[in-house]
Amino acid sequence: MPNEPLNIAKVEEQHPRAGRTVLLLLLLFCVGIASTVLINELFSRLEHQLGRKGNNERSRQFIAEDISRTVTTLELDFLRMATSTNLHRQQMIQQTIAEHLKRIRHALEVLQKGGNFKQQIGLNLEGVDEMSRQVEYQADPEDNTNLLAAIELEPHLDLIAKKSELALNLLESREKARDSGRVSRLSAAELETKLFFKETTSLFVRLHENTNRLFHESTTRIEQLERIHAEQRSRYHTSHTALVGMILLTVLVVGGLLGRQISNITRRLQQANYDLQVSGQAAEIALNLSREAEYEICLRLGRAAEFRDLETGQHTRRISEMASALAGLAGFNQEMVELLRFAAPLHDVGKVGIPDHILLKPGKLDEHELQTIRLHTVLGEKLLAEAGNFPSLELGRVIAVQHHEKWDGSGYPNGLHGDEIAVVARIVTIVDIFDALLSERPYKKPFSLDMAVEIMEEGRGSFFDPLLLQLFLDNLQRFVAIRNNLQDRADEIELSRRLYAS
Repeated sequence: MPNEPLNIAKVEEQHPRAGRTVLLLLLLFCVGIASTVLINELFSRLEHQLGRKGNNERSRQFIAEDISRTVTTLELDFLRMATSTNLHRQQMIQQTIAEHLKRIRHALEVLQKGGNFKQQIGLNLEGVDEMSRQVEYQADPEDNTNLLAAIELEPHLDLIAKKSELALNLLESREKARDSGRVSRLSAAELETKLFFKETTSLFVRLHENTNRLFHESTTRIEQLERIHAEQRSRYHTSHTALVGMILLTVLVVGGLLGRQISNITRRLQQANYDLQVSGQAAEIALNLSREAEYEICLRLGRAAEFRDLETGQHTRRISEMASALAGLAGFNQEMVELLRFAAPLHDVGKVGIPDHILLKPGKLDEHELQTIRLHTVLGEKLLAEAGNFPSLELGRVIAVQHHEKWDGSGYPNGLHGDEIAVVARIVTIVDIFDALLSERPYKKPFSLDMAVEIMEEGRGSFFDPLLLQLFLDNLQRFVAIRNNLQDRADEIELSRRLYAS
């Protein structure tokens, strides 16, 4: 039987309060959303302020730790000076002591007035000897702790400076006594030197006590800020949960009342439009669900492998987004760009088959272990084989087996050269290595952006496709923006650290 035509005017006449109920629902919903946004903004500012204080206190701890380490080095240099018999070497050590004292004074000045403090950190990375870490500290004019620390330390530093000059004179006198050949004179010089350096030991004990106190104060402050931060988060979650519950309750109650009033209108509207929309909508929904499911399958498979390799889930998403972005810049059509976005997370899926004692080994792998871990490319290909009905899985198979091939033919597993390597694999190789260089892991610190670019430039024409690499570098800021939008989550990094430590 054909459907009866819908008379909108008649329906509105029969349900005069339906429109007012809709407006009430929208008003309450908007009030709830606005309240949620307001609370989010308030707690976001509080968390930002606490985070800024925490970062500043960590900078203070970093400087205090550097002072403590420099004092230890000072003490060792004094011992080296005492045991050295070479006058020129003694003078060089005395100059080094003066540089250490200058560094400590600079650190104390930064703690009192604020500013930047730099430290050179040694790295165990191929081709890089050390890297520089710099922190910025903002002094609090109402906090006199740093001033008191400087007052305690400065006299000791001045005394050490004087004692280093006296030590050099004593050692010079000792060497002259030795050259004179007179045993009594040499014995007297030796005794005087030993007594001098013995007295110096107590000076360093007091200096260590003061520097350790400074470091302990910073550690205690950081712990207090973290407790405050945790309490703020707890209050935020409680307020947020209560507000969301109120919104849901309001929507359910008002929605139930509204549903009764407009149920007839809804049924007749749905019936009137059903024949025109059902086919297209069903097909579109099914296609979207299929694509979403396929993407989630690829993403979860990639994450499953990377969790075993101590990577984070955001790494998988970054590779997906950066690979599709580079493909778009390279002239791929939209369908292929989307297909690569699905397939890129599967590049390391073969690592699920690599034993933990090799995959998680913190040190250098031996030749047998290297050969074993390289099998993840072949395992990935086998895992995704015979997936022709799913184009993204088939493309993922190609990427999995070829993303460690190198442009000059020195890669693995098949030693492919140049254009023999699928262009999608060459794209994933570039973005994967770029993201790895900039990422923090439990066993390494991230490289700076400039250092990462320099390392990739060194691989032009040997490791990377030179044209694709140039296209990537020409649009570097776009890929940096993708990384910034998909930063590693703190809980996933902490989980990786715990797995690594275990």
